[in-house]
Amino acid sequence: MGYAFFNTYGLPVITTFTMNNFGERQHTDKFIPIIVRNILNGEKIPIHCKLDGDGQPTEIGQRTWLHCRNTASALLFLVEHGVAGEFYNIIGFDEYYNSELALLIGRIMDRDVELNFVDFHKTRPGHDRRYSLCGEKLKNMGWKPPVEFKASLHKTIEWYMQNLRWLSL
Repeated sequence: MGYAFFNTYGLPVITTFTMNNFGERQHTDKFIPIIVRNILNGEKIPIHCKLDGDGQPTEIGQRTWLHCRNTASALLFLVEHGVAGEFYNIIGFDEYYNSELALLIGRIMDRDVELNFVDFHKTRPGHDRRYSLCGEKLKNMGWKPPVEFKASLHKTIEWYMQNLRWLSL
């Protein structure tokens, strides 16, 4: 709709695409809050992947992650430097396999983590193994995430630990 208004009425619209945003107060059915809640409850972390004939994980999902503060920074950058009618991908530059992210969160929380590899083809038809966007356009314009991924992740986990009610704990 925005692009249609740009074409039809000259409304100065900039279109952005982003994925795998995270942060404090994120809905609890999203991956990072699920990991934190399951670790606190001593439950296994579901990791969607493809399982081979022996039930061993292959093709584990991977994602780039971007804290919502960094997304907001990119949007403000585009208000000042973006071109109306253009499309921009807002991405983080840290890519992790879902299993790696779960283990990293466990280390941050100083807790043991047990992974439960789940065949995503059986449980989530159409589930993508990898999400990826090219962020070179925005990067070449001079934008970079102002808050480093691990610092953002630490802050997010600290918030969840101080707000256990958010996780229904």
